[in-house]
Amino acid sequence: MALFPALNAPGVRAHYPNSVAFEHLTNVTNLPPGPRTAYSWRNEPLARFTLNLKGLTDAETATIENFFRSMKGRFGRFIYVDPTGNLLQNSEDFTQASWTTSCIVGAATADPAGGTAATILSGDGSGNASLSQAVSIDPAAVGSPACFSVYLKAITAAGAFNIFATDGATTINQSCNLSTTSWLRVVLPWTFGASGAVTIGIGGNLSWTGTNQIAVFGPMLSMTPAAAAYLRTPGFWALHRYCRFDQDAFDANSRGPNQSDVTLKIVEFAPAVPTNGSIALAIDMSGSIADSHALPSEQSAALAFSTAVDARWRLGLWTFNAAITLRQDYTLDRSALAAAISALSAPIGGTHLYDLIVALAATYATSIVLLTDGMDEGSVNTQAAAIAACNAAGVSIYALGFGSADEAALTAMTAATGGAYLIAPTLAQIAAMILQIVNQL
Repeated sequence: MALFPALNAPGVRAHYPNSVAFEHLTNVTNLPPGPRTAYSWRNEPLARFTLNLKGLTDAETATIENFFRSMKGRFGRFIYVDPTGNLLQNSEDFTQASWTTSCIVGAATADPAGGTAATILSGDGSGNASLSQAVSIDPAAVGSPACFSVYLKAITAAGAFNIFATDGATTINQSCNLSTTSWLRVVLPWTFGASGAVTIGIGGNLSWTGTNQIAVFGPMLSMTPAAAAYLRTPGFWALHRYCRFDQDAFDANSRGPNQSDVTLKIVEFAPAVPTNGSIALAIDMSGSIADSHALPSEQSAALAFSTAVDARWRLGLWTFNAAITLRQDYTLDRSALAAAISALSAPIGGTHLYDLIVALAATYATSIVLLTDGMDEGSVNTQAAAIAACNAAGVSIYALGFGSADEAALTAMTAATGGAYLIAPTLAQIAAMILQIVNQL
């Protein structure tokens, strides 16, 4: 998907000055002698941006003009990342499914802005507690700068702490020293890799031990090379996937040599919902998952996938071990899917992988996204039968393996069906790796 281009030689996404307006889609019917009915079509409003780009160089003007031409004015669709917004969801509510928590979320507390929007978090006793969120933009974001920042304060004991960013291939840790008397804003610059995805977080790297408590406020991921002013979400979310220009004419006003002013209007639109297109999400719940305590990591990855994947896809949820169980039929309702994912518990023995693939191929799925740590055990069907069933139905398999996953079998099935196989080196990287699958669908 096309991404609105960066400006300035270092790649600064500072599209200033700009203005933004929001509008809701509401149907209103007024009936005599006075009854009125109203229906809102969206939970969140659509945005309209006006970019007043001043003093552009000739090279920057050419970049913007070429992008405008490639979109054919109002015809083409592109992704716009608001540089004044926050790419993290639910920035002040760590109980939401967008966050992965291996810590204990506590009470609200005073924040550095004078309010009470900070949260006390406690270590879970594992010796490596963390709080993280996965963000997926698009492979077109490769090379784009970003910056993760968060306000931290020690509650029980001052000392060293850590924040991090990872895309599965690259991990960056930023150490800091927290005080019990004052807030510290910790900043970590990041450059997007080929996947256009990143998982950011606090803790990890063996920095959050025991049940130590910290206060957290204002996690922010901005598409800027340095920390931006904190903005909460929902309300100031930066990522707008369905945008087009709201003009067919491109005008550049020259102010002198190598200086031009350009005004662009961008409008966000609601995508049409297709009548087909279903993805079967399959989660391994065999005995080895219980032994490795991997289920929370699988759940976090599934939730990250459901949040990041295009909203026009219907998603269904299955689990497999010695049995194949439908947990949520295909739906556009991401809340219902999240509830089904969160309700998973108690893995048991058996890994009927090939039987699962054959069964899902018959559900009119477009693709199967599979999370597993093992090899087939006990299936009636063979690997060849699983591949044949998918090819007959036109289904692609995308598999994310971890632990002792059968790489040979998963590679063979994904390659034969036009999908892809990825391996997560650690449980902590599953959520980041699955976002690479999002960008291939």
